[in-house]
Amino acid sequence: MNRIMMYYDPDYKITRDPAVVKFMGKYYLYYTTIDGEKHMIGIATSEDLTNWVKVGEIHPTEEYEGKGICAPFAGVDKKGNLFILYQTNYFSLNENIACAFSRDGINFVKPEDINPIYTAKNEWSLPRAIDADLIEAEGKRFLYFATRLKDKAEEQVIGLALANDEEPFSFIALDRPVLRGEYAWEKKFVEAPSTCFKKGKFIMFYGGGTNPQYVGLAISDNGLDWKKLSSDPFIKPERIVRVGDLLWEQTDATHPFFFSDNTGDYIFFHSDYDHKGEWPRASAITFCEIEWDEFVPRIKK
Repeated sequence: MNRIMMYYDPDYKITRDPAVVKFMGKYYLYYTTIDGEKHMIGIATSEDLTNWVKVGEIHPTEEYEGKGICAPFAGVDKKGNLFILYQTNYFSLNENIACAFSRDGINFVKPEDINPIYTAKNEWSLPRAIDADLIEAEGKRFLYFATRLKDKAEEQVIGLALANDEEPFSFIALDRPVLRGEYAWEKKFVEAPSTCFKKGKFIMFYGGGTNPQYVGLAISDNGLDWKKLSSDPFIKPERIVRVGDLLWEQTDATHPFFFSDNTGDYIFFHSDYDHKGEWPRASAITFCEIEWDEFVPRIKK
């Protein structure tokens, strides 16, 4: 039975772009929020993945972070250090991907010598890299990101850079996008890749469309060449959820983040909600539990 989880920042209207990691026996949720002037990353913790408490914020402090930071990815490296990748210079169409490290999940160090770790420099896209997703599989590290086409800036696509192991946090870009919008619901707009590796296959959950947005699904044998698993969205906005005294009616579903541990497999995502209250269009984070038919995921009922 799918548990009901809904988290929204207690201080601000926006709660988007979830990333979840288990660190030192506790779950950490990193997400985009905004204080009315600048975008930043909120931090919440949980013991059970369902009940979350806000514990901190990560603010833009460096010159290269520009207009704000957002869209985090979270992971734990081989040395046991928690790290995040995140977007800098919010919505300037000239964004980069930076990284930060933490020993406690709350306080982060941003290494000056390697940041930003990735800037899109190629012949086919704008100098834009957002929505970082990092996966290691079959001895390689894949950095997926969203960007805009240079000759058609209104089209958003997903690109890929492969790790250059000769230099830490150095990546070499592929000479083409790996995923583009092709169906009516996608509206030539895909973003927020989140990948996993199951039974020899790469599986990608991604956001697609604009107003509303949905979650789509793609598959690959090598992480480079992708095929959509369906012409329909994998997750649609179709839930009404009561949280405390609020009745939230889901209006979209996007920016997926795949998370797996010994309790199960989950897709976290954010939605805009209309509960006809003080915030007529607020956003919040929820999840769907998923199960597998071989390497094909389905939402657990």
